[in-house]
Amino acid sequence: MKNLVSAVILTMTVVMFGCQLETETVILPREGVNTNETSGKDAVAQQLVELLRSDGTSEYLIGSLKEAPTGIALKDLMDRMKGQGSKSNGAHRLRETAVQWTGRKAEDGSLEVLELWMHLPKGEPIWEDLLVTYVPDNIEENENQPLKAYDREGNILYLDAQEAPDRPVVVIETQGYAALLMEVEKMNGMLRSAGLQHSSPKYRDDLSQRNAGAETTKLNKIEVKDNGESWVLGASEIFAVTSGIRTADNAPELKVIPMHYLSSSEKAYYPNQIMLFWDDYAYQAANIQLFEKDNNYNYKELTSVLISGVTQIAGSLSAQPWVSALGQIAGAIVQVLPDSFFTNDDDYIDSFYTIEKGKSYTGYYGAAGNAKVDLEPHFIRTNR
Repeated sequence: MKNLVSAVILTMTVVMFGCQLETETVILPREGVNTNETSGKDAVAQQLVELLRSDGTSEYLIGSLKEAPTGIALKDLMDRMKGQGSKSNGAHRLRETAVQWTGRKAEDGSLEVLELWMHLPKGEPIWEDLLVTYVPDNIEENENQPLKAYDREGNILYLDAQEAPDRPVVVIETQGYAALLMEVEKMNGMLRSAGLQHSSPKYRDDLSQRNAGAETTKLNKIEVKDNGESWVLGASEIFAVTSGIRTADNAPELKVIPMHYLSSSEKAYYPNQIMLFWDDYAYQAANIQLFEKDNNYNYKELTSVLISGVTQIAGSLSAQPWVSALGQIAGAIVQVLPDSFFTNDDDYIDSFYTIEKGKSYTGYYGAAGNAKVDLEPHFIRTNR
């Protein structure tokens, strides 16, 4: 475990439910750590610990999180428990808290949704060892601060933020996958309002019905460079910006697609995710560019930057060959990104230019060499 300044490291044996557990290293409270913290997420953690004391609730919570590696919105999880017949007052209180938090704006303008995900250690987890922790609001500014955690008896431990613990941990966060989905929806709405995305989804539906389905390009496999973030941050908030030519006069078409499942280096992911709907474009080629959410910019600021960069060149595209216009749109997206996207944070991941309709790509590297994909054409038939 990495050393922290002024931290007192103690190896201790924890006894829980009358069973002696394996020896582990934890970080005890030190100067600068607020042991009486009563933040919103800290209160949620304590309420969650109370729920975990119930055997039936505990089994359901653990089972649900094991099946959802990208996490579950707390409101959705509490709704599922209610659907299972749970009448727990604690679950009701947590749901009310989650409802109030859903879509709330953080100080930086980002949207927040209370969400849970499960960190699993190597080997078979010992569920009696389960801890509950949360992502501190200021972790980006102080990435080495100890993480306050609770065991199933409500005792407080402090975990290393950089070295993942060797026990299962339920992590509470507010800017995970559910928040990313909400922000992506807002980003696409801004693109539509700016005239950079089809204003009505009926356009695609009409074309698909005429053709008895939709012609798409599907992402079968992807590997990306490690994000280098603390383990407690979980999967990255990665998204794709797809771009192409919508009309014969080279009007740009942009769309934002969430890809939260990408988190580890040297690991292949198999998302089976549709990336391109060819009914969106006038020509049979488009671009796919990958980004990680930059903590210096909220979704509204970033989308405004993208809109500004693309609209500035839009007027000059009509007189150009469409292939040239396609490349300029992708180039404008990269050129207008803030400098922080190209620092050690690696918020700009890679670009796949001129992906063609009906063509398969296997082990295909992006222009920056940071991502490798398998793409294939995929026809989705209509139900009508």
